[in-house]
Amino acid sequence: MRIVVAQHKGGVGKTTLAVHVAGVLKSEYYKSYLIDCDSQGDAFRFFSGAVPQSSLEHKRGMDNVDVLWNPERLKMSNKNAFSGYEHIVVDIDTRIENALSVILEINPDIVLLPVSNQFLSLSHAEDSVALIQKCEGIFGYKVKKLIVGMGTHFTTEKLQGYERLNIDYISDFDRCHSERKYIWDLDDEYEYLYGVFKLGVR
Repeated sequence: MRIVVAQHKGGVGKTTLAVHVAGVLKSEYYKSYLIDCDSQGDAFRFFSGAVPQSSLEHKRGMDNVDVLWNPERLKMSNKNAFSGYEHIVVDIDTRIENALSVILEINPDIVLLPVSNQFLSLSHAEDSVALIQKCEGIFGYKVKKLIVGMGTHFTTEKLQGYERLNIDYISDFDRCHSERKYIWDLDDEYEYLYGVFKLGVR
């Protein structure tokens, strides 16, 4: 499965969503690949425990999830970057039109668009949905587009027709990054969130 997580507006939980999606896809039997196109490299650090130093840096990560830092969103096909990986998750922090080369290279099955109650995050999601619909003609298939409310039950007329998933706001999400643990591993009361995140990749 190939999944793109995209949101230009900061602070809406994009990287939190990306690492947890990779977490529900992980397996001891096959490998997954997380491509971190965010300039901060937080997803890279979550799985590798290291701060990325150079573009296209690759490291083996925990839980059979390897990571690649690609803040400049360079093409990777000629590097055979995807061979040997069952799942690919891409974390993109720019407007989706600025990451088209990566998205077209990935050929995603699912595009996850995290939003908060901030107007800009909703506006970006609307633009992204429209752009992905145009790309479907290139892909030759319909891409699943899922609007993910991170800590908010959002309402906007333009997004009403699309599949949505709401994830509760949990203050301990901040601990996930500092301790390099998934939210469902922090406390028994959060175990239900494994199933919630899994809904995003079904």
